[in-house]
Parts: sequence; structure tokens; C-alpha cells
Amino acid sequence: MNYTTLITRLYFLLIHADGNVNARELATARQMTRSEGISEADFASNLEKLKSADPAQLLNDCLIHLRKI
Repeated sequence: MNYTTLITRLYFLLIHADGNVNARELATARQMTRSEGISEADFASNLEKLKSADPAQLLNDCLIHLRKI
């Protein structure tokens, strides 16, 4: 898993933690993508794909990769 994938997954987990994604969270995502040099289209596409993923497995995968950084 590369850095971009990792932060995308972590952000996904963060904004979906309460079950409600609001406009402010999406605006923060746009700002983050600009700061990190990530294409907004790629970021949005990846977030959409993650909607069908198991949150517990995503978190576990992220933790494993965070330990490697």
C-alpha cells in the first residue's frame, strides 16, 4: 500500500466514523488532496470504492501499514 492509498483509507474511516459525511468534511478532503498532491478525481474514485469495504478490515490494514512507515 502506498502513502496516497493509506491516507485515502484513513480519511475514509475518519469521515464515515459517525455514519454521516457532511459538506465540511468533503471541503477538508479537497484541501487535503491539494496539500498532498493527490488528484481530486482519483481521491473521489477511491473513496467511492471504499464504501463497499469492511471498515474493520480497512482499519486493520491501515494499522499494519502505519507501523511500516
